[in-house]
Amino acid sequence: MQGYDLTHLENATSNGTSGTVTFVDTSHPVVAGPFGTVADFIYHWDIDETSQTNMGEVLVAEKAESGTPVVVAFEDASGARIVAQAFGVYSADHGTVSNEAGLAELEKLFKNSIDWLTTRWPSVYLTPPSQVGSGVACTTVTYTVSLANYTGITDSFDLSVSGNDWQTSLSMDNTGIIASGESVTFTIDVKIPASASPGDTDTVTITATSVTDPAITDTATITTKATSPPPPTFKISISSYIDGRSLLIIRTNTVQWHHLDYAAPGRHGFVNLPTIINGIEWYPEWPDVPDQENRRECFSSIYEDLDPALPKEEVEVELKIIQARHSISIAEHPSIDNDYTLIIDFDNDPVGGATWYECELIINVTQPSPQPPCPTPSPTVGGTVMPMNKLGLIMPWIFVTSLVLLAITSLALWMKKNKTG
Repeated sequence: MQGYDLTHLENATSNGTSGTVTFVDTSHPVVAGPFGTVADFIYHWDIDETSQTNMGEVLVAEKAESGTPVVVAFEDASGARIVAQAFGVYSADHGTVSNEAGLAELEKLFKNSIDWLTTRWPSVYLTPPSQVGSGVACTTVTYTVSLANYTGITDSFDLSVSGNDWQTSLSMDNTGIIASGESVTFTIDVKIPASASPGDTDTVTITATSVTDPAITDTATITTKATSPPPPTFKISISSYIDGRSLLIIRTNTVQWHHLDYAAPGRHGFVNLPTIINGIEWYPEWPDVPDQENRRECFSSIYEDLDPALPKEEVEVELKIIQARHSISIAEHPSIDNDYTLIIDFDNDPVGGATWYECELIINVTQPSPQPPCPTPSPTVGGTVMPMNKLGLIMPWIFVTSLVLLAITSLALWMKKNKTG
């Protein structure tokens, strides 16, 4: 793993300084692997450059200050894999500088790398591997998925959906030609039917299959939930046991913690206390690194049952603080620029020691979107209902037939008149 004297990917010259490791390919399994997604981190020791030979290796990370490659990965046509990088796994702080967050990211990088080197993962990757969304009946929810080709060859991939009951469509059924190490994005539209009741869900599986080798596949799942139409004004109440500083991310029907420092919400003193949302107790799952307090930057699991959901439209948010030792504030208001995401900042850093924080969010929908009309089948009394798109094809014939009938009728009347005369 140290990357020295490798035949294909060798360690290059030393940069000689510390710096920030920035990941430029966030879909590669070395970065987004089973041990978590690795975030950019500061490395307080010598960051060595890793050379590229332009023979198909993937640039995974670079040193932000210089833009030089520091992590590259390669898979040849036979499936042999190499990861070249030069970080000491035993230290992210050079012994004197406190950097628990950097050490935790470095640990994920090494674990993901070892897993990729020793496990036969698929060579095509769909990310994110799972998504959750929501909407009201008769609306369409759109999702974006990225496909990355790491087969070692130029290839194309067929896309398909399965397992769904609700109408689901892909923006493409084949990716077209993708070079190894390159990626493409596509969208999935899920139509929530008129018959869906609030709380109903539907899950669809997206499958990518290599055209060159159909044995190479990967899947991703998407779950869509039907929700109640949001009232013009509604409240979201939040209560949590806060030690340091944490951001609460609210998007549609989902809620997630982005913890920044000290013990994670509900975990101070190695306890497990819930975050209470609208009176419902939610126990977030955490990485538990280095221990159950999670004293490092990390993300919680996702709560998926916020109802009413935060609408994906312009809203006004009023924050009412009920209890806070230091501060609760709105870090980001929902807008089209952040996909209508609301972020609340719970900050207990300046005072120390965990305590309960509580607030209410009053959501005012400024211009409620009209609910889309749900199509209802036209009643039929025998016969066949002609679709509108086909009716236009027969209209000229109807017109010509009418003229002929009119001419025949006129001729008959003229002849009758002349005969009686």
